Amino acid sequence: MRSDNELEAMLLEKLVRMHCWGAHHICESNLQKKFAKHERGRVMEIAERLRREGLLVKRPSSHEHQWFLNMTRRGEIEGRIRGRPPSP
Repeated sequence: MRSDNELEAMLLEKLVRMHCWGAHHICESNLQKKFAKHERGRVMEIAERLRREGLLVKRPSSHEHQWFLNMTRRGEIEGRIRGRPPSP
């Protein structure tokens, strides 16, 4: 089972790779994709924690919430990704 730090780094890395900065966003249902089914609940808890810390932004839309990275915290986001151990 992956640690919360690993899941956090994977989530942030996914959003960076998808260029989800500012106007580019990802739907909440797609935010959990790529993660194992048993990890998806934890991924959403981590996303909410990152939102409270100001690294992620969540905004409502007509059908579901949209998520994107906070551009002003780019350096901290990239640092958290680099802190992740290399993938096997």
